[in-house]
Amino acid sequence: MVEEVEEISIPLPKVGEKIKAKVKAIYRGRVEELVPIERIRNDVVRQRYENMKGREAIQLVLDIGGFEVRRTIPISTRPNSRFYRLMKKYGKLRKGMEIEVTTDANGRLRIVYD
Repeated sequence: MVEEVEEISIPLPKVGEKIKAKVKAIYRGRVEELVPIERIRNDVVRQRYENMKGREAIQLVLDIGGFEVRRTIPISTRPNSRFYRLMKKYGKLRKGMEIEVTTDANGRLRIVYD
């Protein structure tokens, strides 16, 4: 549904500032099923996803002040992996819960893992 708005304001954190994001959905599957790898324009990033396309992963759909962000995280039990650190911080993930996100120096939203 498209709607005309007079004004829009989306709460974006400053670099390093943490804000809450609500988990709207959680998907599980192989990386190639969750990410349209052929549409990635950056060659380095596309190759990284090609290398892990067969791995099991989760994809979180996060609501941050009215807009959606998707983050795909390969499932791994290695202590330094993003999935392991996410599970360690939150215990379990479920639809409707809030997690913390921040912005890096490039303006990209990142999940806070520690």
